Amino acid sequence: MRKITVLFLSVLVLTACTKTGLNLPAESNNNINLNTLLTLKSGVIDSVGVSGINAALSADKTTITLNITPETPAFFNTTIWVKGVPYAVPCRKTDKVDYTFTYDPKGKTYKKVQIAGQMNDWAPVLSPDLQLNDKGLYEVTLNLSPGTYLYQMVLDGDQNHDTNNPNKVDNGYGKFNSILQVEGNSDKFPVLQTDKIENGKFTITAENNPTEIFAYWQNFLLPEGFVKNENGKITISIPLEAEKLDRSFIRVWSMNEWGVSNDLLIPLQKGKVLTNAADITRQDRHAQIMYFMLIDRFKNGNKQNDKPMNRPDVNPKVDFFGGDLASKSGRTLRILCSEKN
Repeated sequence: MRKITVLFLSVLVLTACTKTGLNLPAESNNNINLNTLLTLKSGVIDSVGVSGINAALSADKTTITLNITPETPAFFNTTIWVKGVPYAVPCRKTDKVDYTFTYDPKGKTYKKVQIAGQMNDWAPVLSPDLQLNDKGLYEVTLNLSPGTYLYQMVLDGDQNHDTNNPNKVDNGYGKFNSILQVEGNSDKFPVLQTDKIENGKFTITAENNPTEIFAYWQNFLLPEGFVKNENGKITISIPLEAEKLDRSFIRVWSMNEWGVSNDLLIPLQKGKVLTNAADITRQDRHAQIMYFMLIDRFKNGNKQNDKPMNRPDVNPKVDFFGGDLASKSGRTLRILCSEKN
């Protein structure tokens, strides 16, 4: 039998501790990082785990194909066995829906109508262009999660708020962002909050009646004996193996008929819930600081690709500066990122 190579990524979550053991290895190459919560789209996909749903293992035993259907639960666990050890990968089915967005041109005709906003990282090219329908409206179907999105219309290259939408907010740069609301049931999802720490365990309060609880210590799904849900209180026992590690984590999700709860992450130190912020080290992922780079504010190495708007309604401070990663000599620039402690 060939060895299955699995890449485990890091994720944040909530957890607790107990005196009972899992009889599973605390230290393992597959437990160095926490498995990422996978959000799976409808259709047949490749994944790193196998679950009780319709799944197939490839002939070379390196790929698992899961068939995600409308009947697939909103949240489920996939398990992959490596040398007899069951490693768990939490999975969530996408909550995105097809939403038809329309724009009324008020009798005008445009060559190109686009939408730019939080649904496409303000890059209109990442969404299909709106097309003129038989009712004289421009429309596009967007695949979006329920929620609120800020956006602007881009009409033949001119970007501004949607004049048909009275719901708008000042964007702080002399313009407005329109507000798009995609209805959903997020207010009915379970809500988890930490409650108290006890000897070898901790409790969580749960709202909106979760029907299933998923608790993980490292990359192991905790069995039913470690998780008790009674009268809106979830008690999670910390496995004995946690005492062998300086730092480990318990992650918790829950689910009801409407959807998936928020996630909780509880760090453990030698099997005890870490409550003192002073004990957080720079090696803890949730203590690290990541900076983003605004390339446009870099040195302008290639002026041939500059595209400033130069419009009177756009403050020069927020117009395009032309910064890029190209040097005058044509050499590739190396960027060094540092971490602030």
